[in-house]
Amino acid sequence: MNASLPYAELFQRLYQHTTIQGFDDPDQQYASIVHGITQLVKKGVPAHEIAIVLPASYTARSLYKQIEEQLGIIIYTESNKHLFNSWKILEYIIFEWNYRGSCDDLLFEILHFQYFNIDPLKIIQANRSAYSKKMTFSKFCRQLEQPVQFSLFESGSPDPIQVAYQNIQKWMSLASAEGIPKVYEEVVGFIQSVTAVNLKTDPHYIETLDFLRQLKQHDDQPLYWVNCLFLINAGKLQLPRPSLPSNQLRIIRTNEPPPAGVSKIFLVIDQPNGGFASRNFESYSPIFLSHWLDRESLAPIHLYITYNNEKAQDVFLAALLDNMDRQQAQIPVSIPAVTPVHINYIPLGMLRPLLKGFNLSASSLNSFLSCPLQFLYEHLLRSPKSKSAAMAFGSAIHHALEQFFLDKQKSRDRQQQDEVKSLPGYFLEIMQTFKKHFAPGEYEQRLQYGQEILEHYIKNGQVTRSNIYSIERNFKNVPVKHMLWQGKIDKLEFDGNDVAILDYKTGNPGKRSTQFARPSGAAPLGGNYWRQGIFYRILVNNFPGKAWKVNECTFHYIEPDADGKIIEVPVEGHEPDVTTVVEQAAIAWDQIHQLNLFSGCGKPRCYWCNFVKEHRLSTPGNQENVKK
Repeated sequence: MNASLPYAELFQRLYQHTTIQGFDDPDQQYASIVHGITQLVKKGVPAHEIAIVLPASYTARSLYKQIEEQLGIIIYTESNKHLFNSWKILEYIIFEWNYRGSCDDLLFEILHFQYFNIDPLKIIQANRSAYSKKMTFSKFCRQLEQPVQFSLFESGSPDPIQVAYQNIQKWMSLASAEGIPKVYEEVVGFIQSVTAVNLKTDPHYIETLDFLRQLKQHDDQPLYWVNCLFLINAGKLQLPRPSLPSNQLRIIRTNEPPPAGVSKIFLVIDQPNGGFASRNFESYSPIFLSHWLDRESLAPIHLYITYNNEKAQDVFLAALLDNMDRQQAQIPVSIPAVTPVHINYIPLGMLRPLLKGFNLSASSLNSFLSCPLQFLYEHLLRSPKSKSAAMAFGSAIHHALEQFFLDKQKSRDRQQQDEVKSLPGYFLEIMQTFKKHFAPGEYEQRLQYGQEILEHYIKNGQVTRSNIYSIERNFKNVPVKHMLWQGKIDKLEFDGNDVAILDYKTGNPGKRSTQFARPSGAAPLGGNYWRQGIFYRILVNNFPGKAWKVNECTFHYIEPDADGKIIEVPVEGHEPDVTTVVEQAAIAWDQIHQLNLFSGCGKPRCYWCNFVKEHRLSTPGNQENVKK
């Protein structure tokens, strides 16, 4: 790709003042940023001349925390943290106002805020109760919200979750009656009353409240506010900047010019930014870079760009790499020793019943190997998980393929013309249920793109491989050594007892190469997709009562590559690989049943390790300190 003017001019001016590095390991990427800032400070560069561009997220805040700890540089003040949490509450209210029961993950996190003074054990117990009743967490809390009546001779106090949710419902009613700015005032006032931190005099609060009042002048309907949130999260609508001491590290958003006095900027690109809207280069490039076009010289500023080789799909980055040598990061960067994260607030007696009838799946195995806390929260405690736009799009593609193949089985004489028409039709139908996950304009783009790739998939003959197949086949209680395995496979194609496994993926296969890697020195556990493929092979081969033999396991990428080709990635069933995955599964199975689940990986980018640290759930010690 060649950057068109004026970006060609910008790139020419950037080359002399830019260091760019790509990383396969995200932890290595983050370590390089901490290392780079540390070296600059040691060389005498004042902290206020250094800026970092990274979105507000758990991983970002984890990085900031590392910088704070190592250099004593303040990034988030106590007031900033409280206002950050108040914005999360506001986000939940806006989404719940428009899409009731759609943000259980946000509610789960909000109830952990210290302001509500809720025992975290009560939160996970309530969430498990909601899961067992097949209710959303929000609906379960809404039922708790009903006032508790005590008799004349009976005293008691309502459930703390009930009290917290009553506050949230009060704010939601206020949104309808008086608008979102008033809700923000009330939420911040509530936090101020609990913490005794004077938030309402903070310039950040005053500016944010004024910002919300200006937005309200345009519209005050629920969907309008949802769209505003999407625009804010995408960096297309600018929130006021948190107030920080003038002598500290600066934080820049991609839609802002660099502050005066900044000489070093770290730009972090670690994930797709804006989805399919990224086809438009001009609307997608970091806006703060374009401000340099108006400067006489770039000499005072040096730009340090780091990106994740697997996840980064940034159009600006691609254009820049086309015009300058890419420095693949092979330089040694010391990663600080990982400090494990421990929790001890969950009694073993609560977890043992949850393992009754437990089956190991490829997903739960991958989670455990990644971080035992991730397995604990997601697979045993069933904590709510958010669904990103990319995940929603992938789910819609899967649902469409499932319905298409089921209907195709019923009418085997269907012509290709009918297939081209019907498969995108299933996709359009199912996408309606996922609309809430997409930003303004992105939904329509995804709709069009999904239809295009499904039509392309059909026309390339990918749906006519075999007339004997099984769709979304469930496997349960499959014995493998001393374990029980389970799984749900997208498609099985049969030729007698010979079986071909097909798993459908969306996304760019070129960015997922490490996921298919066999175990090596750099990745001793192997990639998640490699392990999933081997797991599925073992699962089908060991299915009781059948003499099935898997002769093929292929991951099909529905999205074509740049040349329009459908990419198929095979996972071979080499005997050493089978042995390795069985051994990995056996270790995980034994550790799970021994309930060795309370020590997290401690990696800087681990969501659940950061979650327990953020909400003060982590404790010094180890597994021996866990409640019985």
